[in-house]
Amino acid sequence: MSPLIAEAAGNPQNTFPNALRLRPMTAKHRAAPPLPTGTVTFLFTDIEGSTRLWETHHDAMRTALARHDEILRKCIDAQRGHVFKTGGYPICAAFDNARDAVHAALAAQLALCTEAWPESNRITHN
Repeated sequence: MSPLIAEAAGNPQNTFPNALRLRPMTAKHRAAPPLPTGTVTFLFTDIEGSTRLWETHHDAMRTALARHDEILRKCIDAQRGHVFKTGGYPICAAFDNARDAVHAALAAQLALCTEAWPESNRITHN
């Protein structure tokens, strides 16, 4: 684990180091970001072992998936990303640049890792 990610993951106040800090939201409800144009960076997600989790913990998975999606959308929105597909558990998003996509992915990974999941709802995110 990189020192930067370790620092963020080990921070009990859930604050991010400067390099990973999300852009602040300035309004409670803001307009959707414009669709990216030109060179676009895509972010695709998946949940490791999701088929098994749906088969063995269906109700818990439904609850965990709702929280998972909320976390991902907040991280994507904070970096001006555009979610263009949600097919159950994968989320597909587009960004104007790679930096914003990477920041969204890191923020989501850290948020998912520090989330207090019930043991049956533990999600490993790829």
